[in-house]
Amino acid sequence: MTSFDELKSKALDLAQAGAAKAKELTDIAKLNIANSAEEDAIRKAYIDLGKLYYAERGMAPEGAYMSLCEKITASKQKIEENKAKIAEM
Repeated sequence: MTSFDELKSKALDLAQAGAAKAKELTDIAKLNIANSAEEDAIRKAYIDLGKLYYAERGMAPEGAYMSLCEKITASKQKIEENKAKIAEM
């Protein structure tokens, strides 16, 4: 038959293992949150990079950038047209 001390020791071991696993899961969650923050920083940097490129080269884009710059220019023109229509109303 198992003694009280053995049961107590097993319970303590299980509690310690559970605490270690909980800490591990907490650390993983913190790292995932940190990764999300870094991914957000990358997205913001890409946006800033695109804005800078468009500001500097949007009227004379190179190769692969031409289509995207044309879309931005077309959208800006539509916005201005819509603003003019709103002003007329």
